Order: sequence, then C-alpha cells, then structure tokens
Amino acid sequence: MTWNFQNTYCKLSPILFRQVMAKTFPHPQICLFNEGLTHQLNLDSHLLQSQQGILWLSAQQLPPGAQPIALAYGGHQFGVFNILGDGRALLLGEHIDHRGNRWDIHLKGTGPTPFSRGGDGLAALGPMLREFLVSEALHYLKLPTTRSLAVLTTGEEVYRHNERLPGAILVRTAQSHIRIGTLQLAALISHDVLKELTNYTITRHYPWCLQENNPIYCFLSQVIDRLAHLVAQWMSIGFIHGVLNTDNMSISEETIDFGPCAFLDEYIPSLVLCSRDREGRYRYENQPNVTEWNLLCLIQALSPLIAAQNTNNVTDLTQEMLMHYRKRYQHYFNEIFCKKIGLKPNYPESVEMIHLLLKWMEGAKADFTNTFFWLTYHKESKNFWEKENSYLKALKVNFDEDFFHWYHKWRSLLEKQGTTLLDSQSQMREINPVIIPRNHLIEKAIHMAQKNHSIEEVKALWVALQNPYSVPNEGARFLKMVTPHPYQLPPQEHERVCQTFFGT
Repeated sequence: MTWNFQNTYCKLSPILFRQVMAKTFPHPQICLFNEGLTHQLNLDSHLLQSQQGILWLSAQQLPPGAQPIALAYGGHQFGVFNILGDGRALLLGEHIDHRGNRWDIHLKGTGPTPFSRGGDGLAALGPMLREFLVSEALHYLKLPTTRSLAVLTTGEEVYRHNERLPGAILVRTAQSHIRIGTLQLAALISHDVLKELTNYTITRHYPWCLQENNPIYCFLSQVIDRLAHLVAQWMSIGFIHGVLNTDNMSISEETIDFGPCAFLDEYIPSLVLCSRDREGRYRYENQPNVTEWNLLCLIQALSPLIAAQNTNNVTDLTQEMLMHYRKRYQHYFNEIFCKKIGLKPNYPESVEMIHLLLKWMEGAKADFTNTFFWLTYHKESKNFWEKENSYLKALKVNFDEDFFHWYHKWRSLLEKQGTTLLDSQSQMREINPVIIPRNHLIEKAIHMAQKNHSIEEVKALWVALQNPYSVPNEGARFLKMVTPHPYQLPPQEHERVCQTFFGT
C-alpha cells in the first residue's frame, strides 16, 4: 500500500494554517529509516526507500493526495505568550492505515514558512537524529510519543553557532499536532474559531465525549487525566522534556518536540540541562507543576465554551479541574513507582518506601536507572554485597548503611504483602529498563554522524534501545556478568553532558 491521505485539518478555518511548499534540496538521501514503523502504517518500505520515496519524504514531490500546510499555534514560552507556528516544518497530510487509524505525516527541516520569524526553516542532522533516537526509545519504553519514520540528509549544509553542519529532514508521525497552544491561539482569534477547533479536536481524539451532557467538561477531564499519566511516566524513567511550553504539550497525550530533552544519570531532582532555562522552570522535579500550569492555560482558553455549557462558576470549575489533575498525577506516580520496587500500589507503606528510596538516591547521588536495575536483577546470597562491589561502582550505585536499612525494610514489606523477591522482580522487569538513551551516548553518536560522517554508532544505539527491558547478552545474569554492558554505564566525568540545546 502507498499513501492514503485525508486532509480534514485543511477544512478548518484557514487562519489555523498556511499552505506551504518545501524548499528545493540538491541531493536528499535517506540516513536512517524505520522499517518497522512502515509496517504499522501499512506503507511499502521498499517504495519509500526508492528514489521516488525519497522525493516524497523530502517533499520534493508531493505524494498522491497530500496537501502540505504549516500549522499555526500560540504558546507560553518560559511563561510568556507568543504567536507561533511551524517555522521549519510542514504537515503532508493525515495518512489512514489499514486499521482506520489516522497518522499525521510531518516533516521538520523543509525550509521557511510564514511562521519562520526570520529563521531559515532548516534543520541540522544532529537534532533530527536526537529526536529519532529519543522518540523511538520512548516508544519502546511503552510511553505515548510521536514517532520517527526517517531522517534524510538534504545534500546541503546549515549554519548553527558558527558551524557548518549537514542539513537534514525528520519525518515523524503523530495522532495529531494539536497542542494546548493551538487552542490558545484559536481562543485569541475568535469564539467561532475556538468552537470549531474544539469540536474538531473532540471528534478526532475523544469522540465519546460528544455523547456526554457536557462534552467540554468531558474533554478537559480526559486531557487532564492523560497528561497526568504521561508526566508520571516521564518521571518514572528519569526523562526531562526540557522545554514544556504550552506549544509543546499535545492534546492527544503524546510526548512531542524533542529539543533540549535529556535523561537523569544521577538522581538529582533539581537538574536543569536546557541552555535557555536559566530559572529552572522545566527542571525534572518541576515537570508535574509546570504541566498543571499549562493545563490552567488550556482551561482559560476554553473558558468561553465552559461558561456557555456549564451553570457552575468557571473559577470554581477551574479549581475542581486542577485538583483533579493533582489527584490523578499522584495516583499514577504512586502506582508506577510502587511497581518499580515490586510493592502493591497505592498502599501507604508502599508509598513511604518509594520516598525513602528516592531520598537516599538523592543524598547518595546514585544512578537513577541502575539503582532500579540492581533491585530488579540482584540475587541475594550471604556475601552478595561484597561480590557485587566492583560491578556496583561501575554502575554508580554505591550502597551504604542507610541503603542497607532501607533494603531490609523493603524485604520485610515484600514478605508482609505476601510477595517473594522473585515474584516482585518478575513484575519489576516489565517496568525498570536496563538501557535508556543516555545523554552522553546520544552526543557521541551524533558527533560521529555530523563530524565523521558515520551513522554506525547511531544505528547500534537504536538497535539497543529497541529492547530496553532485556539484559544484554541474555543468559549472563547479573552476578555472572564481569562488567556491565557499555550502554548501561553512566558517563565518565569527561563524558558528562552539562547542557542541552535547541535544534534551531
């Protein structure tokens, strides 16, 4: 099957988008291709990798049925509202697969649009590879996310920070690209545009809400619940989005826009890596709070529609909705983290053990991923602490008396809850990854691709990230492994990533 495009977004008010065409590129070529995703989309992978397919994926020729547009939206960027839009991207159309699922096919780095604000509309290879690797890693970590179909080089160079870098295009898929900021812009334009876009969004993503007495209330409740779940999942794997502006939060619950994103190595809740986040607004520990702030912006944008449908005071309803978010987020956080340590979820004593462990990890500067990895795979014996000492040092999980105290309390609680260590570890293997896309691994792979023109390191990392819950070298269980797999190792001091940057 080839493309099966519909273009329902193009039927909305034209103020919500602009028709665009991609820049002409000298020699587009596929750099990285996600064959597995083509099967899910019910597309012909061989055709897409042919010369004809390359012309489609780089928008040098339009696929049958495509209507390329740049999307308009607004957004609070670091707390300040701006009129925005796709400044270097276009939406080819909405592809319908064989199951009837709708997928936005979205290209980044295709050249200037009416929303470029003086920018060149282009993308460098490194940030496009970063989004490919991280978005696909999140997918295999079982988190809702946009996905990456391909990265293409354009055959020309772009200039970033006084450097000449290979130009690139990312082809990504999403349930849609409707953001909180899209509805904010619609509210700014007019009541009619807001109503039109909101009805479209509900019909596309939450059609069951149309059967409710108050569809807007149902819609908000659904978005709040899903984003509470998404952020709790981010926290559980140490993911730092880096720039949670309202234009970077999707209505469909997908993780979107991987600019200065990163993952925790050491458990430092206050960690800020984004180069522009000078006040720490988007630090790891503040992600639940800033998501609540973004949801408040959504509620404010929809307030004219809420007032028209609800007899309650809008202010009271806003407080009710925000309280609902806090409760749902805490529920999901407790549930997921209880599973990470093999305890029955949402029991007070289980929740206490979570917070005691995280407090120890922060004080000990223990590696976030590897601490849960050790709990998941260790096998107790009389001298297992001594046996694992060198291994643990390599993983940067250095236990002390405070941890031993927690550990024995944890084991007692497992027994009290009627769970054996082996049974709890079986559950923990499904939620505690062995390998994540560590910042230094991504930077090394990108450096090899941009400077040495070698994509092999990127491909090797991508292969590993497709099996994040599997112990590398299956059969060599924890105590028998002489050294950890290289992708499990935290960075050495000279490898540490101290800042992440936008790709523009």
